[in-house]
Amino acid sequence: MKSVSSLLLALFLLTPVFGICQNTDIKEIPFKIAGGKTISVKVSDRGALAAENDKIKITAASVLIGPSRQNSKAPALIWSFGFKSKTNDAIAKITVENVFPSDPAVLLIKDDHPKLKNGSWIGQIENGDPTGSSNAWLESKKYSAFIFRFTVFYKNGTQSALDQLALFSEDDKQFFLRNAQQLKNAK
Repeated sequence: MKSVSSLLLALFLLTPVFGICQNTDIKEIPFKIAGGKTISVKVSDRGALAAENDKIKITAASVLIGPSRQNSKAPALIWSFGFKSKTNDAIAKITVENVFPSDPAVLLIKDDHPKLKNGSWIGQIENGDPTGSSNAWLESKKYSAFIFRFTVFYKNGTQSALDQLALFSEDDKQFFLRNAQQLKNAK
């Protein structure tokens, strides 16, 4: 199923789009995620749409390149995640997991004491050297897709979970690698 999802995604992304004034056509693409469940994510000609429900709206599932926290002279790939709360419900914990292409799911962030600023939460995790083997996806010549599951646990015992698609083109990945090389050369 992963290959079918990748094929559908590739076909959609390779469809030419002419003009910015064109109506945005929203499509749902199925993905088989960790654990074998199939979900649908929404995309438009502008990319992945922000997942949202009545409690939260995802605002970030992106990559940054910056100095490593362990060695400020080495570059690091940093995953950055964020959401905006739509309620004033007290939040007890937040987790972010990679559920595609990872199987089983990989826990990236577990924030047991989340602090929201103006109703927004941001979490980051360093994922090693952008040119290292853990980030070999940056070298691929095709789109790379990831799905991250955001789960917000409320103090009243309820929870809210959303799956967010993050897409990276070859140009995006080359940009990240150039930034990593600039950081290495700045030593």
